[in-house]
Amino acid sequence: MAKRKNPIDPRVYAELVAFGGELEMTVKFAGKHTTLRWLEDQSQALRGVPLPTTSVWRIYKGQTPEPAWLMVEQILVLCGVPKQVISEQWRVKWMTMMERIHAISLGGITPPASPGIECPICGVAVLNETRHLEYHAEQESASRRAAFRSVPTGPAASAVSRTG
Repeated sequence: MAKRKNPIDPRVYAELVAFGGELEMTVKFAGKHTTLRWLEDQSQALRGVPLPTTSVWRIYKGQTPEPAWLMVEQILVLCGVPKQVISEQWRVKWMTMMERIHAISLGGITPPASPGIECPICGVAVLNETRHLEYHAEQESASRRAAFRSVPTGPAASAVSRTG
C-alpha cells in the first residue's frame, strides 16, 4: 500500500514544527514531571476535562494544521507560565504563525511585519482597527434588526402574552 502524502505545505510544516518545538521545550522546562500524561491528569483535576495527549503531541510535532489557541493556552497555564507571558508573548507568536500559515495557503502573499492589534471582541489580529470595528458594528446592528423582526407585535401578540 502506498504511503499517503502529507497534504501540509513544507513551508507551513516548518512554521508548525518551530512553534510546536518551542511549546514542547517550554513545557519540559516547566518541571521535571511535565509529561503528556501529567498534562492530561492536571487538566482533568483542574478543569474536569482531560487534555487530549494525542492532540498535544501533534502540536509538538507540527502535525496539527491549525493548532487551537485555547489548547495552546491551556497547556501553558497548566505548566505555570505567567498570564502576562501568555498574552504578551505566546499569543503574539501564535497569531504570527497563523498569519504566515494563512498567507502561504493563499498563494504566498507576504504577511505583514507586525501582527497588528488583537480585537478585544473576537480575538483576531487586526491591521485596520477602524474597518474592523465597523464590521462588528454592522454585525451587531444586523443582529438587533433580526431580533426586532422576530418579536411578535399587534393584537395577536398581546393575546399570546395574556394567555401565555
